[in-house]
Amino acid sequence: MFRLSVGSSQLALLIFSVSAHLLAQTPPPLKLKTYNNQRYAVIFQYPATWNSSLNMRFYAPPQIVLSGYPVLAAVGFGDSLPNQQRTEYPNTNLAGVQFSYAVLPTATEQQCQDAAKNGGNIDKSTSERINGVNYLHVSTDSAGMCHQVAEEIYAASHAGRCYLFDALIETICADTIEGARNITPAEINTVKLQLQHIMQSVKLDAKK
Repeated sequence: MFRLSVGSSQLALLIFSVSAHLLAQTPPPLKLKTYNNQRYAVIFQYPATWNSSLNMRFYAPPQIVLSGYPVLAAVGFGDSLPNQQRTEYPNTNLAGVQFSYAVLPTATEQQCQDAAKNGGNIDKSTSERINGVNYLHVSTDSAGMCHQVAEEIYAASHAGRCYLFDALIETICADTIEGARNITPAEINTVKLQLQHIMQSVKLDAKK
């Protein structure tokens, strides 16, 4: 039987070398900003490089606006204009990404769930619990005029209010943009993970 004999100093050097190699391969932690609305007790974190603005323009607005209540905050990047410098993936057909939310001051649980399903083609509907709050999670998609919109909508009836969160990704037909390519599956998965991390950071504090 073959046995490898390694002294303590050699073993320590080996562990240090492997650890240094793994550290070099690990991307730096993402810098985050915190959104905090004390009136409606909503807190979440989002990438520091993203914009926080209610003026982002998309081909189709987030479906939660169909609830009849205004979007209270939106973070993301890009819009539907052909200027690709507005996105974090220039020269691709990614038009933009947006995470937004609205609050219905008074709504029953059924009305809240209906608001999450109001519009778009529903791909799936599941229940999730995030930071102690139960959500209805609805996946939808829609398309028109060479624009494709995929949304993950989360609805929670909490503390007498209906909270609606909307994670939106919009793409455009690549052949309508000069020099653009289709965004890769790996790139779009990175965007989806960023949106998921934002939603997983959402906290609703009924005490505020």
